[in-house]
Amino acid sequence: MSRTESTAYPESFDVRGALSLQVSHPTWGDYAKGLLQEGVSRPRAGVDAGDHPPITPVRALDPTVRARKECAGLKRVMGEGERWGGS
Repeated sequence: MSRTESTAYPESFDVRGALSLQVSHPTWGDYAKGLLQEGVSRPRAGVDAGDHPPITPVRALDPTVRARKECAGLKRVMGEGERWGGS
């Protein structure tokens, strides 16, 4: 089961804007640029379960940021626990 049951974006969702946030990524940025140059269309179908829109990246991850630092930030936000390696 997925984290959200919704697979449809609302009419107000800015597809081009979300994609534009990915063009700076060193791995898939060129792909995102290509999609923007070719033109993107709104997703054609999906189900709105009323919970929230499908999960979408909100920005490109800076690959120079160490994963350990990111994990530490998640611990502060979500709390310590066994699934985070506890300490």
